[in-house]
Amino acid sequence: MKHSHDRIIALTFFVIGLLVLLGGIWLIFESPGGMHA
Repeated sequence: MKHSHDRIIALTFFVIGLLVLLGGIWLIFESPGGMHA
């Protein structure tokens, strides 16, 4: 079980990156100058 900690770290960074990406897309679509304006 030596690599379990590295796997948790990698999964955490993946989730954070995904949230940042979704947040950026949300800001683009929800901004006044966004796609649906």
